[in-house]
Amino acid sequence: MTVDANSQLFDFEREADARIATIPLASVPVRAIWAHYHFMIFYFLHFEGARDAAARRSAETITYRLSYILRWIAERPSDRPDMAAALADALFRAKDPGAIGASALDAYAHFSEVLPDVRRGRLVAKRIKNGFSLGHSSPQAARAEATDILVSGLAMPHIANRTPTHFSSAVKALAARSPIDWTAVVHEAAGRVAKYAANVREDPVISDTAMVEVLGFSGGRFRQIQTAIFALAEVCQELALIHYMATADEAGDPSEATMDLVSISWPETETIERIVMLAGGERSDVERFVDSFAFDPSRPKKLRGGEGYTPPFARIGTRICWSPDLVLRFVQPRNVLQDMMRLDKKRFDDLVSHTLEPTLIGAFVAELEQFSSLKVAVSTKYELGEIDLIIVEPASEDVVIVEVKGPLPPQGSRGTERLADRVREGLDQIRRFPRLSEAHRLKVVAAGTGAQLADARFHYLIVARACLGAIEVWQPGAPAVPATLPLVRLALLALAKRGGNVAAELGSEVERQTGILLRESRWSWSSGRMPLFGRTIYTPQLRYDETVVDQWRRRAAGEAI
Repeated sequence: MTVDANSQLFDFEREADARIATIPLASVPVRAIWAHYHFMIFYFLHFEGARDAAARRSAETITYRLSYILRWIAERPSDRPDMAAALADALFRAKDPGAIGASALDAYAHFSEVLPDVRRGRLVAKRIKNGFSLGHSSPQAARAEATDILVSGLAMPHIANRTPTHFSSAVKALAARSPIDWTAVVHEAAGRVAKYAANVREDPVISDTAMVEVLGFSGGRFRQIQTAIFALAEVCQELALIHYMATADEAGDPSEATMDLVSISWPETETIERIVMLAGGERSDVERFVDSFAFDPSRPKKLRGGEGYTPPFARIGTRICWSPDLVLRFVQPRNVLQDMMRLDKKRFDDLVSHTLEPTLIGAFVAELEQFSSLKVAVSTKYELGEIDLIIVEPASEDVVIVEVKGPLPPQGSRGTERLADRVREGLDQIRRFPRLSEAHRLKVVAAGTGAQLADARFHYLIVARACLGAIEVWQPGAPAVPATLPLVRLALLALAKRGGNVAAELGSEVERQTGILLRESRWSWSSGRMPLFGRTIYTPQLRYDETVVDQWRRRAAGEAI
């Protein structure tokens, strides 16, 4: 029975927790662990991944699965923080010559990722010979989960106008210097800051006021520091590739210079100074910025990261260790909110209500401004609650009731339970409105928008920023059409192109766009085999065409494809 299987699975979880703490790699310093995984990400992403899509997927998987073993990493020894990256990686490999420990860590991270979905009922456990098989409760649930993951991909931060890497003569000249001339590296990065400032794409998450509350400086200042770090990371990536292609031995092992560029370790003071050279402004801003993205095992109760977000910086003693690849993926505003969500729930909930949701509503309203015939009202209160957004087309007497939910997960495609709970609250709020008589509903619409309607057709939409988290909204019978800001943009683009009625057709067009995305992405679930401590666990693995999702993401952001 499912209950028995779950009970046995959770018993095995406790066994796995105990055994992972005793593997030989548990005695390796934290510096060695980061150096090893930084190189694995680099190798599979840029070298093997350049010619093998499966290798690239492996690299992407490592970047977020590391977030599920952060507490294990935090418990490792913090000695020898100034160890060179090549020596640190060699120490990791020497302790684990057959990669048995690394395989166990990878499987344990995956196991830790999927177990919460079993607890939430999103996955069902079955006992099989010497292990467990995890699967969705129904084909409908499997499709809904895939939909939420694919839709979340449309809202991922990205860099616009990316071009293939061509090593400039300046970078080649830098690569020829030995040892690495970090001052010259910073100088080369300075020439790239403007490119990143123009091409970083992510919808505003929080207002400047809220950013000041969270970090002590504005969103504009955040972008200055972010783009400076991105430019520095890009130069380091290119230099690492040049060194690796020129110096890797027959076994593919990297040189010291490659490792020093892949898993950078600087004294914290030098880290801050070099970023200040690129970003300008107050040193204290950069200190707060780096700290907000730093894994720090010396503060176990305030450990950053988790649930798909791997902090790109690691504070080890008085040094900052960082990966250019992790920086370019995870230094995003959404991840600034990660700690507040976990450590100060009341403050986070206040921020959601007073900043995140109004910011998202404002972005939605801005998209509607191109349609002059619409009447729009924000935050209309009535006796059963508050309607976030009312959209009216007076000519056809169509009304859209929109509930907006602002929380978003940290970097990663799986929705958190907190996000799902907020979306379910929104669904409950939507269910209340149809309970009113039609005359009463028209009165509420008139009070908000000023539209005097004799009759009306009501449509319902629930909107989140990136994904919904509560996958039941994607299944038949949901009280509202689920949408995200990118899907809304794509739907409005299609309606504007054909001259459609926004109020009447927005929900159906969002559904149509979602259906096309699913069809074009060619998604499917397969069963992946995961050996862990003598057991075999089968888990559902989503496969889809990542190039298609990337094209949709860029089109939703207004880029020419």
